[in-house]
Order: sequence, then C-alpha cells, then structure tokens
Amino acid sequence: MRMLVVDREVGYRVVTLADEFDLETAPGVRAALVEVVRQADRVDVDLARVSSIDSAGINTLVAARRAATGKGCAFVVVNPSPPTRRLLSITGLLDVLSTRADTAGDQPAQPDET
Repeated sequence: MRMLVVDREVGYRVVTLADEFDLETAPGVRAALVEVVRQADRVDVDLARVSSIDSAGINTLVAARRAATGKGCAFVVVNPSPPTRRLLSITGLLDVLSTRADTAGDQPAQPDET
C-alpha cells in the first residue's frame, strides 16, 4: 500500500491511498489514519488508486471515521475506485462514509511507498 498525506490548509489533510487495501496493509493504514485524524479538523481519504479492498480495509475506514467523529473531525472518503465503490455500496457504507466524487476538482496526489 502506498500512502501520501498532504496538508491542504491548517487542520485539513488529504490522505491518498493506492494499491491493495487488505488484511496485510490495513493495520499500518489504520495507525496512520488515526494519527492524521488526531491532528486535523478535516480529513479526506482519496481512494481513486485503490485497486482492491477487503473487509479489513473497510473496517479500517469505519474505525478512522469513528475516531474522527469522536473528536469532531470531518472525515470523508472521496474518489472511490470502481471496485471500492462497489464494495462500499454492497455493505451499505457508501453513504455512511460520506463519499463524494472528488475533492473540489483537485487532482489526486501521487502517494509514496509506505
């Protein structure tokens, strides 16, 4: 899994994920997302480059959203790739994770290898 965290402005971060989001990569992503949420008022998680996602990845997004909600941080999943959108829809989490098509027209950032 590759991940890039970009500060858009004070308190607003965009986390771009790429490649497989699964049982192997979820623990590291979870730790990173919780830390980003702890330091921000708004977090967008861009999933445009996620090639596949499983239940561990979904659980990680739900846990990060729960942590964000607990501290009053806005947490939004943006640009889900077609396989990710499909799984979020099937699980009923597409609306729960407050997805939207893009981040106000911004191009997704290129993530680094993590």
